[in-house]
Amino acid sequence: MRKKNISFITLLPFLCLLSVLGQGCRQSSTERGMLCIQLGDYVLAQHFFSQVLENYPGDFRARLGLGKALLQQAIVNTNDTQAWKEALTNLEAARTIDPSAHIADLLGSAWCERGRALLSFRDTVGALTALQRSLEYDAKNIVPLNLAGTIYFHLGEADKSEALFKKAIEIDSASAPAFFNLGMVAYSEGRLTFAHDAWARALTRAPKDEDILYWFSLSEKQLREAR
Repeated sequence: MRKKNISFITLLPFLCLLSVLGQGCRQSSTERGMLCIQLGDYVLAQHFFSQVLENYPGDFRARLGLGKALLQQAIVNTNDTQAWKEALTNLEAARTIDPSAHIADLLGSAWCERGRALLSFRDTVGALTALQRSLEYDAKNIVPLNLAGTIYFHLGEADKSEALFKKAIEIDSASAPAFFNLGMVAYSEGRLTFAHDAWARALTRAPKDEDILYWFSLSEKQLREAR
C-alpha cells in the first residue's frame, strides 16, 4: 500500500494550534495573574502572584499585581479589613521596590477608597486619617479634599470644611461638587448671597444636577423675598 504524502498546508492548522498551546504553557504566573485582574477574578489572581512572591519576594510586577488584586477584593467587600491592609501594604512595598514607578496616584486612590469605606461604617477619625494619607500621595486629587471637607462640615468644623472646598476649587475650577459644598457651608452660616453665587457656579458646571437645582432655586427665592 502506498503511503499518502501529507502536505504542509494540511499540517498548518495543527502546527498553529500547537503554537498557541505552547504559548499558553509558557505563560508565566505573573501574566496569568494580570489576566485574572482584567477579568475581575481577584481570588485566582492572588494565587498566581503569591506563587511568584514565595520564590521572589522582591518581584515588582507580582507585588504590584497582588496589591491590585487585594484592592479589588477590598472594594467589593468594604468591611474586609484584612484585604484593605494587605492591599495597601503590597502597593507600598511595590513602590519601595521601584520608587520610579508611577504608583503614587494608585496609592492615593486606594487610600481615598479606604476612607470612603471607613466613612460608610461611621468611623470618621479613621476616614480622615485615610484621606490624609491619600493626599500625601496625590495632593492634586480633589475627591479626598471634598470628602474630608464634607466630614468636617458634619462635625461642625465649618472653617476647616470651607478651606478644603476652596482648595479643591483652586485645583479644579470645573468641580461642581466643590462649589456646591462651598455653598452648603455658607448657607449653614446664613451667608445667603455667597451660597447663591456658589450654587450658580456649580449649576453652570452641572446644569442637570437635581440637588444643585433645588438649593440654587431655594436661595434665589429667599433672596427675592429679602429684597
